[in-house]
Amino acid sequence: MFNIKYCPTWNYYPQAVSLAAAINQGLPDTCEIEEGSKGQFDLFHSGNIILSKAAMGRFPTIEDLTYELIESLYK
Repeated sequence: MFNIKYCPTWNYYPQAVSLAAAINQGLPDTCEIEEGSKGQFDLFHSGNIILSKAAMGRFPTIEDLTYELIESLYK
């Protein structure tokens, strides 16, 4: 299961909805969204953070997620 925590203060909701829709369309796991803390936009899988706006300096995309999933297969 994927989970996106987004900042409601800065209205990151549209980005969260867009990424969740892409995940729900293309992957067998489901993605839920929930309000997080100020400035937060993090993507979790099974409770573990896998992509973060703070670490990347931009909003994560479905392409970033695809890359991370492929990389994790080869670790």
